[in-house]
Amino acid sequence: NFIEFCKDTGLQSSNATIRNATIKLIGEVHKFIGPDIKGFLTDVKPALLGALDAESMRKILLRKTVKASESTLSMSAGGLDGLPREDISGKITPTFLNNLSSPDWKIRLESIDLVNKILEEANKRIQPTGTTELFGALRGRLYDSNKNLVMATLVVVGGVASAMGPMVEKSSKVYKEYYHVLKCLSDNKKHMRECTINTLDSWVAAVHLDKMVTTAIPRLVFEGQKDLFDWLTKQISGISDSSKALHLLKPSTSALTVYRLLDFLASLLEHPCA
Repeated sequence: NFIEFCKDTGLQSSNATIRNATIKLIGEVHKFIGPDIKGFLTDVKPALLGALDAESMRKILLRKTVKASESTLSMSAGGLDGLPREDISGKITPTFLNNLSSPDWKIRLESIDLVNKILEEANKRIQPTGTTELFGALRGRLYDSNKNLVMATLVVVGGVASAMGPMVEKSSKVYKEYYHVLKCLSDNKKHMRECTINTLDSWVAAVHLDKMVTTAIPRLVFEGQKDLFDWLTKQISGISDSSKALHLLKPSTSALTVYRLLDFLASLLEHPCA
């Protein structure tokens, strides 16, 4: 209600002073809530949205310390920001789930697009209720004969994970779905592999990297390892705690060929904690 008031009254005011005060107020809220607030501002005019982004960035920089910034992001990722999450289970009907596996590819595509619409209507913040069934239905589309539908599904799976945040772990089949996402890296089309990496980025923003690595990666032996471990090296290189980085070595290397293993370890030796 507070955000809607700012949008409808403050940002729509003909008085520039009121608009500027509203921008500063939203920037102050962003400082404590984090980037999740942007999901409620998608209908704001581009010019105002640019001003909001600039103000939010200024507030973040004013905090100066990395620790304060990490605390803000952690609070946002942890769902402690107080922003509501919508229960979408009522929209995941049996008919909708059946349409995801329809013989008609157009109906399958419409159903995939409908998931995006549901996420948009929920301001990209949803509860885990009903998502186990949704993930299960989307799994089949990751093996769709229509490659465009597979890529569309990858985008949706990443979007669902982002919208759930850390609560994605409450879905009992979440890591099974993650495994099926990884299998898409074996595709010989570069665009498909890039789309898969984007989905992994969405997941790692919501789920702890160590759980992703220890659950699924040891089971993988497939073409496309290079893309996966280039991504994994990038993720591990961003970990400041060397003990946490070392914790990921065993499960990561278990799926590597000798060549990939040597290449992977060489990359890790460039890590500042090495």
